[in-house]
Amino acid sequence: MDDQDFKVVDRRKTRDDSVGEAKPAETKAAEAKAVETKAAEAKGAGADAGSAGDGKAERVPEEPMVPADFTTLVISLATGALLSLGEIPDPDGGQPRVSKTMAQYNIDTLVVLQQKTKGNLTSDEGKILDRFIYDLRMKFVSKFGGTWRGLY
Repeated sequence: MDDQDFKVVDRRKTRDDSVGEAKPAETKAAEAKAVETKAAEAKGAGADAGSAGDGKAERVPEEPMVPADFTTLVISLATGALLSLGEIPDPDGGQPRVSKTMAQYNIDTLVVLQQKTKGNLTSDEGKILDRFIYDLRMKFVSKFGGTWRGLY
């Protein structure tokens, strides 16, 4: 192949309907900055109505990420069951909310997880899951009476 110079022309139309005009780097940078500013203003418009109205969105400090592992998943499901059993207060309203259906659903979900991961868990993971299922079933029975009649 020869060392020929070739030219790439952008044939897309611009705002002024001209085709293929080269734009200096400063113009491109200014346009990029304008797009970023408009995006930031759009985010700020959806922000809290009580803000100063300066068009800038307030930054909320990010919470540290919890590791995404099996134990965290089990704890998350167990927490949902505890919320539904009224054992811990609702984070939104502060008052405990009791839902027999949701408590049973969360406990059953843990049982499904136990069945589907059988033989693939570490000793500690298996013990944590077994213990949560047992404790939650006991809390369910003491709260609603009778015997455990979950789906699983």
